[in-house]
Amino acid sequence: MYEKIIEISDYLAKERGPSFYGEKRYTKKDAKKAKEFAETIIEITRKILKKLK
Repeated sequence: MYEKIIEISDYLAKERGPSFYGEKRYTKKDAKKAKEFAETIIEITRKILKKLK
């Protein structure tokens, strides 16, 4: 679970910088992938928080 968070966070961080500075264009496909990754992070986080209760 934690490995997936690290993997996704690493990918998003690497993509965000060049996109922010205009070095890389974000396509709809890229945006969809980022959205799906963010939703995965939210789902994992909810599971972790539920276990902590």
